[in-house]
Amino acid sequence: MNVIQPINSIVLHIRSKDAEQITPGFNTHFRVALKDPIHVEPTEEVHVFMSSAEIPYSFYPISGELNNNTLYYNTNSVLTLPSQNYTPTELIRQINLNTNFSDLFTTTYNKFTNKITILNKSNQTQVINWTLSNLNKILGFESKTTDDTLLSNASTTSPDMLNLASVHSIIIHSSISQANVLSTRAGNSTTLQKMSVDVNAYQIIYLNEDDFRTYSVTNQPVIDLIEFRLTDQNNNLIQLNNLSFEMSLIFNTYPKYNDIPPYQYSGMNQQQLEKRQRRNIIQQNPLPMPPNISTPLTRAEPPKTIDDTHPIEGLSEIEHDSRKIILDELLNQYGEI
Repeated sequence: MNVIQPINSIVLHIRSKDAEQITPGFNTHFRVALKDPIHVEPTEEVHVFMSSAEIPYSFYPISGELNNNTLYYNTNSVLTLPSQNYTPTELIRQINLNTNFSDLFTTTYNKFTNKITILNKSNQTQVINWTLSNLNKILGFESKTTDDTLLSNASTTSPDMLNLASVHSIIIHSSISQANVLSTRAGNSTTLQKMSVDVNAYQIIYLNEDDFRTYSVTNQPVIDLIEFRLTDQNNNLIQLNNLSFEMSLIFNTYPKYNDIPPYQYSGMNQQQLEKRQRRNIIQQNPLPMPPNISTPLTRAEPPKTIDDTHPIEGLSEIEHDSRKIILDELLNQYGEI
């Protein structure tokens, strides 16, 4: 197997503290200007991948930035949870601390089912507007498609479990033009790398061995200004509360693999060019040819014609002769051993 080596390799170490912040206060939307731009020739392409990252788990799983902390009731009233970390006990406590909501409802938690129950303790009918709220998934009501109208002393229990792990992964986006990365959200994707969140709050999230490295291919002629965004799986910008982080990228430059002469490019459109040029740089050698037969099958005899009257039942004369030739050759080969 022949493996094409990169023409050159460049390592870029990024510290968010040194970058130009685009969205103030988040530290997860910024741009980096390269003092020495990376130039890509028309006959080259650059493969970009992230080699390391260290990001503090300083974001809150329930917050206004993640759009998952409001519960509407009676259409115009809203319960807003403060942005912070939560346990099930703290979640219930914060809900019941809201006097406007707790004057009408009592919220309880069942630790054995990991579900909550909301009871209308007032003397009037109350409505919980799940269709207007965004706290549904956290409270276990994600599968609810209609509002709950609760008569006096009536209650509703979450059909799903509480989900306090709202951020499943950190998606690192970049402005580097990519030709080989897709997503279910919007086709061609800006995703540079996906990092799993496998630690608890206040710890460091590392790009570890279990995170598959995504190789992004770009034909961008000059890479000099790169914009980055760190989001959750729902494309919400993550709020790191001004804590800094680091990450490293590797840019490998390879020659483009072309299977047609350059002069034939003129008759192709852009889509055809990209299809031709986006080839695997790892090339397999052709399969080996079968070994030559040591004794060629040569027999100088006049050609035979099919004779259905051959004395061996079920065989024509030419079929019988063919088998005889094969048997003779096998006997010759075994006789030479």
